[in-house]
Parts: sequence; C-alpha cells; structure tokens
Amino acid sequence: MGNKYHFGIYFVAITTLMMLVASPVAAAPTLNSNNLNAINSQPSMEFLQVVPGKDNAVLTSMYIFGGEAQLPLDVTSSGLAEAESWLLLYGNQAGFETYLNRLPLETRDGLSLILSYESGSNSFNLAADAKTTVENTYNIDLFFSSYNLIDGLDIYTFFAEGSSTLFTAVADGVEDISSAGFAALEKADLVTSAPVSWAGFGVTTIFEESTFRQIAVHGMGFVTTDGITGSGPYTLSTDNLLGVSNISPLGGFGLSRVQISFPYPIEPTAGGIVPSMTSNPLPHVTGQMVWDLRRPVGFTVPGAGVYSVSFNVGMDAAFPMIRNEMTVDKALLDAGTLQANFTLTNDGDAPAENIKMSFPLGSDFNLIKNGIDIYKINSSSYALNDALTSTYNIDLSSSLANINYDAFTLTGWYEEAGNPGVRALWNPITTITLFEKTLGETFTLTISSPDGFPQPVVDAINDVIIPALTDINIDINLKNNLEAGIRDNLPAAFFQAYNDAFNELYIKESKFNLNYAGDGWSLVGPVSVSVGSDRVENQYFLKLNVSTLAVDETKVFSFSIDNIPTTADQLALMNFVKETDIITGLPTVELISKVQNYEEVLLYAFDSLGFDGRPLSVNLPDGTRLGFGNDQIPSTLSLGMPFTWENANNFKFFGLSNGLNLQIADDEAMISASVVLMDADLVYNPGDLKTIKVDLSNLGDLPAENVRVHIMQASLGRDNQLFERYQRLETLNAGTLAGFGGTWTETIQVEANSFLGYSPVFAVVEFDSDVGQSGVVVPDFRGEANSVTFEEGGETHHFTMSTLTGALLLPEDPTARAPSIAEPLLRITRSVDVDVVTYVVKNVGLADTELTMLQGYKGMILDTSDVTVSVVADVDILSVENVNVLTIKNIDLNVGDTVEIKMKFQNDNADAYLPPALFSFTTGGESSLGAAFNLGAVGTGTPSSILSLSAGAAAQQEAQQSATEDSSSAAFSASSSVGASVNVGVDTDTKTVGDSGFVGPSATETLSIMLISVTLLTYFRRRK
Repeated sequence: MGNKYHFGIYFVAITTLMMLVASPVAAAPTLNSNNLNAINSQPSMEFLQVVPGKDNAVLTSMYIFGGEAQLPLDVTSSGLAEAESWLLLYGNQAGFETYLNRLPLETRDGLSLILSYESGSNSFNLAADAKTTVENTYNIDLFFSSYNLIDGLDIYTFFAEGSSTLFTAVADGVEDISSAGFAALEKADLVTSAPVSWAGFGVTTIFEESTFRQIAVHGMGFVTTDGITGSGPYTLSTDNLLGVSNISPLGGFGLSRVQISFPYPIEPTAGGIVPSMTSNPLPHVTGQMVWDLRRPVGFTVPGAGVYSVSFNVGMDAAFPMIRNEMTVDKALLDAGTLQANFTLTNDGDAPAENIKMSFPLGSDFNLIKNGIDIYKINSSSYALNDALTSTYNIDLSSSLANINYDAFTLTGWYEEAGNPGVRALWNPITTITLFEKTLGETFTLTISSPDGFPQPVVDAINDVIIPALTDINIDINLKNNLEAGIRDNLPAAFFQAYNDAFNELYIKESKFNLNYAGDGWSLVGPVSVSVGSDRVENQYFLKLNVSTLAVDETKVFSFSIDNIPTTADQLALMNFVKETDIITGLPTVELISKVQNYEEVLLYAFDSLGFDGRPLSVNLPDGTRLGFGNDQIPSTLSLGMPFTWENANNFKFFGLSNGLNLQIADDEAMISASVVLMDADLVYNPGDLKTIKVDLSNLGDLPAENVRVHIMQASLGRDNQLFERYQRLETLNAGTLAGFGGTWTETIQVEANSFLGYSPVFAVVEFDSDVGQSGVVVPDFRGEANSVTFEEGGETHHFTMSTLTGALLLPEDPTARAPSIAEPLLRITRSVDVDVVTYVVKNVGLADTELTMLQGYKGMILDTSDVTVSVVADVDILSVENVNVLTIKNIDLNVGDTVEIKMKFQNDNADAYLPPALFSFTTGGESSLGAAFNLGAVGTGTPSSILSLSAGAAAQQEAQQSATEDSSSAAFSASSSVGASVNVGVDTDTKTVGDSGFVGPSATETLSIMLISVTLLTYFRRRK
C-alpha cells in the first residue's frame, strides 16, 4: 500500500491562518460580551469546492474560516469557551453511492459534537458542559461516541440520532452565521433538499507567538443530481449548482478560492474555462481549475460572477514524452566553465511541439548576475615570490634626539615574469634620508634596508614624508616634532605606495559570467513571484523555445557560467596592515603579499555576499517542512529545468530535468538522478503495473551518505508550487555512494492508481555530504583572529530531484463520467443477540485496504478477552471517566474479504449505550474526491486545532498523527442501543490529497510554473 501525502485544505488552512495571524494587519478576535454567540476575527479564508461525481451528479461544498460570525450557540459557556476547538456537524449521506464513490465527510448520519481540550482531569467535565449547552439549544439528547488522546489533547465525540427537524435547525443556523463573501452561498434549502449533504459550524483556536486567537469555522455541502448539463460537450457551472450568478469574495486581508476538480480526464472546449485566467497553470492536465480571488500575498485573478467549464470526457492519447537530463561537464568546470547541458529526448509515440523551457536561477542569482570582480596578479608581467621579506628601520641618533624602530615590513614581493630572482618595481637604494639639518652637528633621520626598496615606496616617501618633515627646526622639541611627523604621515605615505603598487601589479577580472546566448536562451527578470505562503521575491529565468522534437529525436542545449577561478589562476593578494610599535608608540606598516588558495578567496567572497556557492540549488528556509525525509535540519533543494510541450492537437504537458547540488569552490557529493518508465506502452489503465527504474550517480568529490530515494508521482500545482498533489510510492535506502562516480540502480513496480490524465513519476533523493565536517575556516589575510567560517562548507543535508518521466493514466472506458481509480468500499452489518454484538465488514470495493475499528460504549463491561476477531488484529481498550473505547487495528481486508468482530458485553446499567462504531481504512490510490475539503480535528504537530468538519474525530486523529503518511477513510455502523433490532449502515469516506500551497500566476506564463525556491514545500510550525 503506497504512502500518501495529504497536502490538502487542512494544511492550506493551517498554513494560511498561521501566516495571516502573524501579519501586523491581523487583529485578534474578540468575544462580544453583549452577544453570547458572536465571534469576530480577522483574517479570514473562504473556499468554494466543486467536484463532479457519477454521471451528472456534482458535490458542492463551502468552507469559511474566520471573519464575522453569529454562531447559533452560546460560545461563552465554559465547555465551549475553554475548548481548543469544537465542531457541531450534521450529516445526511446514507445515499451517497448513487452519486459518489466516497462519502464527502467522515460523519455518521445524524448530529455529532466533537470537542478538543488540553489534556487534563477537568476535560471530561468541560466536554459534558458543552454537551449540555448543545442539548439545551436543540432540545435533544447527545450520547458519548468516542475518545482519543492526540498530541496532548483530549478529543471527545458525542452523537444524536438525526431527524429532518434537527437537520433544518442546524442548516438554518449555518445560513444565519454570516451573509458576507462566500457565506452568502450557504443556504439551508440547498442541503436539506439534497440527497447527500452536510452542514456544520464551530470554533477553533490558533496559537501564535504566545497568543491564542479564536476563529469561527462553518460550512455546508450538498450533491446536485443534475449539476452537469449537456450531452457532449458537457457544462459544469456554479450558477446551475448554487442558483446565483454573482459570487463575491470577502474584503480585507485573507484568502478566497474557487476550485473545480474533476475525478476523470477531460478536454475543455476552446474557451470552455470561464474565467479563462486561472491561478494554476495547465488546468486541463490536472483537471483542477483554481481561481484565487483574494490572497494575502502574490497574485489574484479577476473575479467573475459565474465559474464554469465546458468539456468533453477523455484525453488525447497521442503522447509525446520528453526526457530532459541535465549534466555538468566536470572537465570544463575544472577549466573554469560551469556548463549546464540539457539533453532532450522524445521517448513518446508522437512528435512534440512548442517546447518551452524555463530554468529558474533563484533569488541568489541576484548576487552574481553581473559577475563578481576578483583581482589577480597581472601574470603576463609579474609573479609573486612570497618568500621575499624585508624590514625597514627608521633611525636618528643625536645629542638632542634618538629614534630607532622598525617602521615598515615587506612580506612577500614580486618578480618579473620569466625572470626569477629579478625583483619588479624595485629600487636598489638601501637608505633614504627623511630629514637632515645641521646646527653644530648634523641631524639625519633615515629609513634603510639592505635589500633596497619597492619603487612605489620610494615615490611615496618623496611625495609625502620628506615634505612633511622639511620645516621642522633643530631645537629641544626636535624628537617630538619628528615623531609627530612620522605619526601623521607614514601611514598615508605607505597606503599611497600600496595603492600604486596594487594598481600596477594586479588586474581586475570579472568572474561568474552568465553565457546564454549561444543556443538562443533569453534572460527574463527580475520577475516578482510568490515564494511560499508569506513573501514575494524577485526571480530570474533563462527561457528557451524549441519548435519540434520528433519521436526518438535528441537535441542538446546548453548555457554556462564562465570565468570561474581555477587552480591555474594565481590568486594572490596584497594587504596593507597598520599597527603601533609598543615601545615607541609610533606607527608601523606592513605590506603583505601572498598566494592564496583560490577556493579560500572564493569562500571568503561568498561568505561576505551571503552566497552558499550553489548556483543550481536553494537553501530551504528555517521551519520549512517537506513532509518526508529528514526535513527538520537545514537542507538544500535542487530541482533542475521545468519545461512544457504540446502534442499535434495543442494539448500541453509538463516535465522536469534532474537537479544538481553543485557547489563552487568546495568539495561536495553531487548526485545526478534519473527515473524512467521501463514499460513499452506509457498509457496505463487504473490498476496496471508501472515499472520504474531509478539510476543514481555521484558526480562529486566526496561520498554521498545516508542516501534515501523517495519515489513519487504527482500532479502539477499553482505558480511556484511544483506539484499540487503528490503521492510517495516507496522509499528506498541506497546507503553510501562513493565519490568520483559511485552508482546505484533499482527497479520497482507499483500500481497505476493515482492522478488520472497525465501522471508523471520522479524521485526525490535525500543524502548527506561532508559528513562530520564543520564549516570551512577561511582567513581574510589579516591573520587567523579575523578569519571567517564558511558554514556551507560543512556537513549539509540535500534534497535533489531526478528527471521526471510522464505517462497517461486513462480509464478503460474513456467516455465514462465517473471516478476511475479503484477504491475500497465497505459493507457493514451489525447484529445484536442479547449481550453479543457482531459486526461483519466486507470489502466490496476494487482495492485492498487496512481496517481500524473504534467502538465507544458506556455503562457496560468489556474485556479484551470478550472480543473475538476472525482475522489477525491488535485489540486494545482505553477508559476515561465512565466511558470506554475499544480499538481494533491492523485488519487486512483485501478485495472480497470479510472480517467478523464479536463483542460480549456485561450490562446491568439501564443507561447503557452503544453508539455507532467507526471503521477507518486506508486507500493506496487517489481519492475520487481528490480536492474535496477534509480538515483534521486536530493536526498533530501543528500549532492550531482546526476542528474537522467531520464526526470521526478519533479515527481522523489516528491518520493525522503521521501527517500525510497514510490515506485514511471511515465507515460507520448505524446507531442503536444494545438489545435493539439490527440496523445496517453503509457509509464510507476519504482522506484527500489536496493542494500544498496558495500562489498565483506569474508574469512568465507557463514558463515559470516551477521555481526552485519552495517547490514541494508546505509551511506550518510545530505546536507551541
């Protein structure tokens, strides 16, 4: 069973809220003491989600977070006010199978109250108080259903049997909460008259920087049986679903999003997507149409009253598949040129046209876009001999004054090129008179050295020092005056000498020059693009258009960064150092010239610039979470070249070259990764096996250690979000790859069960370089005490992308308007024989699954020995206060399999109650409600507790603990007390694979679909 990443609305909501509440314009919500059910907060988020089902059926859902809310409950009652989060939800979903493959939300039919508290002895009493508040408001009886302890939170669920009167009361309450923005679409009659529907509301607490903030949460969803009109082409339109022709977002700071998601391949008609500008590129490829009408940062699209898609079912099977491999020529790099070669090969069965490539240079490119100037010896005329040293002594001996100290030191000097031993710019004079006058005796101040003087020093002495001492008189102040003249003028004179010598001996060269013109590339930028959820950066791109690529044809395109210093460059430096003689108090000067390791010069420059020396990678920001691998330590991310192409019918696809974590001026492991599909036909049906081959090669100097290969498949996301939805198929351990060519190869097979339409496969390679090394200490030529540490030269954690290879995943019946991915489906029956309750669960779906059962009960005695399961499983009982929860885990239930569970209760309590059991189960494929909302009741590891718009809190939490590891679903038995007649429930639900970010279109059209800065990233902070 593949591990699934659920980057859904749950994470979008968490992420957005955390970013919004951190903004200075976001005011804390307030509870209005004069109105017991009012809660107002900014910022706000609102979502309108539309997902087609079977035939003409469509599921429409609205979700609102924050903003002004008039809740139909007394939110100041202690049980609600002290909850971290709570939700009241009514479900009416028993007939879902006629219209959908999956239940919209994890909830029983009836009313559920879910409550979340900081774990403690008083939480049950608070939950009981909240229960009473709801009971008094709706004149009903709620019964305990389940309990779970998740991430330090006590989660309680209570349940009441449903009725049309109760549903109407809840739906009317949701409608009255607010009439602004998308909340105006929440109409009670839409859900109460629908065959499948739900409605709910609640409050959640956001924790941010030691401040708790509460926001309201409300929403509703319903199935429209004739939501799609026409007979081909078909039309899906919000005005038909909602009965309104004007959808207006809230004002102010926040996020407003409309999204239509198709669970089967479509081809929109010409002009069929309305409005045509979407917030995600290539909507026909993903089947996702996203319009962000309001966003905290980045780009929005113009609002429209109606959002619609006219389409035909199916997808063109003519499939050009371009493989794009990036390589770096190591020999050229050693010679001073970083040349990136992109080899394009059409592995498909149709010609590719209109190929558009866009290489994201990243924000760090700003540091080198105009090159970096580095000084080097004019080697055509001079060569440094750093063994040459000379000391220059200033001396005056007389009856009035004595001065004697070493004023100047020359460390290293230059020789004529081709004439070793012949000093350049050299004057053989050994003594220079600085001052000489006679008054009875001759007073002579000299500076001397037996080796002679650099000519620039002689010139500076004549220009500065001698004129400054000329007018000094012979008197009792002679020494003081001479010392003052030396003190005031010697440093300036020698600094002049340093400048004159440097200008003659050194030449300035521009290094790191981008050379892209040869193959027709063009540089675009700076372009302002959204980076993650909370900032905008200026980015640069190299663009290239290729008109055609025939089947099996290969073309190579290159660009380079030229003039990278190499070991052949004589990178030397002359430094001027001024100090004070500790005995005389007079200034001393040193001119230091030495050959410096070229790597140290670069690393010193990089450290000064804040550049990590990796022009093809980006450092992941603090707090970034990839959701897999060891992403809790500082890491780099290397993506490569994004590009798009079309088939002959102008149907557009996307691809990605491999990334390289190349680092200039420091040795490092550098992995090149390739992923290819080995099957002869790259068009699959759901359930077919994909054969995936992964090849790794270490092109770097050092071993790559702790290498793990995460094999993924994905769907394209918005703007700089590389993938909107993605699924990890398998993680392989590759161990250590030796430097200078270590390799590793592996082949696996997986089911093609996710991402209908264009379904690409790739790998993310995770590894460590420079293991055990700290940063590189780099001298700055003024002594070890002033050295800097280039931290990026030490141990580094890397994530590097492989090549991306695509395939088509198409249903066997290309004309069917129904979800095509195989999914589990549970049939649940329950029978009661006096004190024995029996559940029989059969998987009547099309995919294997793993089952977990949770059964709450009150006023009865049950031991694990009283529970029998017909298959191997883990059984446990958790007790809290006077209620209990039976948990049965790890039940393997393949297609057609049945499991029988028997529970023998001891019951002497007239108040005994057995609520509906909850069965959660995994699914290895993409949900047929892939983009539908599914909020976790409490997101483990997150800083807030947004309540689920579902009643299956306990099961939901078990799935959320791994935070995107396993897809989970739920089914519910019917509710009845022990001893009641058999009541059968047949409900299922899903965990979704949702979108991972919220960013809008950039100024470089589809060419900037993937920026390297935060691709694959979803931001959220840990719970405080």
